[in-house]
Amino acid sequence: MQPLESELVDLNDLVRTTEQELSALAGDRIAVATALEPRFSPITADPRELKQALLNLVLNARDAMPDGGKITIETANVVLDETYAADHRLMPRSLRPLGGHGHRDRDGCRGPGAPVRAVLHHPRS
Repeated sequence: MQPLESELVDLNDLVRTTEQELSALAGDRIAVATALEPRFSPITADPRELKQALLNLVLNARDAMPDGGKITIETANVVLDETYAADHRLMPRSLRPLGGHGHRDRDGCRGPGAPVRAVLHHPRS
């Protein structure tokens, strides 16, 4: 297991540079689309871990949609306030409330449970 190496990362660039790999991983029946915030702020994170998270999201979406579908990877600058924290009780307490950045994926999952809605990246983590 390699130690995490945090650095400033442009998540939009990471999504763009891995988009072909993500599409290939998704297969022929799953379309991969992006909706990237043009002024998305850089985040402090380990780029290898972020890439692995994207790959896992696409793999999980592919497995959850055996009949095909579409997954959209979206970035957005967000502020997580007390109301958001109250509405998202599963969010770890260490992230309530904070200003930060979000990465959200939307898919046509019809499998058990709700599809993954957000992976949060805080600029001070």
